[in-house]
Amino acid sequence: MEKFTLGEDNIETIGLLFEPNFFRIHCYSDLEGADFVKTISCNRATDYDFSELQTKNHLFAAITHPHWTLVPAAIFREEDAIRYLKLNTGFSEDSPLSYSSLDGLECVLIYEQDNRAQKVLNQIQPALEIKHLASTILEYGRRRVSERQTDFLHVQLLDQSAIVSIFKKGSLLLANSIETEKPEDLIYYIFYTLKKLDISTEIPTEMGGSGRILSSVRTQAKKFLINLKDTRPSSSDGQLEEIIPQCA
Repeated sequence: MEKFTLGEDNIETIGLLFEPNFFRIHCYSDLEGADFVKTISCNRATDYDFSELQTKNHLFAAITHPHWTLVPAAIFREEDAIRYLKLNTGFSEDSPLSYSSLDGLECVLIYEQDNRAQKVLNQIQPALEIKHLASTILEYGRRRVSERQTDFLHVQLLDQSAIVSIFKKGSLLLANSIETEKPEDLIYYIFYTLKKLDISTEIPTEMGGSGRILSSVRTQAKKFLINLKDTRPSSSDGQLEEIIPQCA
């Protein structure tokens, strides 16, 4: 078992983000998660001793499993949750699922649970509720457009998976999870979707995340997306380490 350590930094609070191949520990120097310190990436296949993490304050835990879907709250029925998820994803009935209400968007998020992530969380803080990152991403988008009822495209890349959401005049128009190994596949999906929805490439856009294809996706997207926000690597503005504490 590998001994896990946070190092010498003054870290008060941590949050856990479980991606397909890694889980990342976001570290903050305050209780609210406003003062980001660093992110530590861990291999999900490694067996760790998490005794040091157990002494910290725990702010959030989020999974990124690509099997999720949205259903309008007005028609959602708990007994039909499995049918909704199977219809729109590759979900298998052998896996457990969960759902949560997105009150500001008047819909319900149904998603496949991540049992491996739950086992890790049980070693660190079993009382902490684990949520799906899509709920946080969509809440961020809702807040981003709610005041001025504007348009917004948000792409959050997570290794070989991406969460894509589009808001039109303040309302959620599309939210989906895309699994991709090539930057061209994600670029094609984005522009095909914009064309089908008759949305201009001038739509205000944010694109962030992690993974080997992120840089290439951004470079290609900037050729067409006129209002793609240029997020600097040195800035946490609009990045997950800032978004999750605000919107989880």
